[in-house]
Amino acid sequence: MLTIWLVVFFAIFAVLFLTNNNSQQTTELTINEVVEYARHGKDSVIVPGAVLKSVPQGGPNWHEIRGQLRGSSGDNKQFLAKGQVTESSLEVLQQSGLFREARRVLC
Repeated sequence: MLTIWLVVFFAIFAVLFLTNNNSQQTTELTINEVVEYARHGKDSVIVPGAVLKSVPQGGPNWHEIRGQLRGSSGDNKQFLAKGQVTESSLEVLQQSGLFREARRVLC
């Protein structure tokens, strides 16, 4: 009987622990949201150093952007955006100074 209660206790504990671990979750944004944040330049909520990566498997102009957003309480949260980036949007991202472009390694 004690064994059953221990199993139930640890199962409940595991579920609570896993559901409350929100600090490691990645926020999914759209490319348009990232571009709008980038328009603010250095005052943006995007932490400088986000990575802009071309993903040819997705089709023409398909990109993946990974980075961090500044939190209101000083903690940063990971974000990910995937989608097609137009020429004008790419120009905004490049001129903002917040992103670095990942280089593809050719073998």
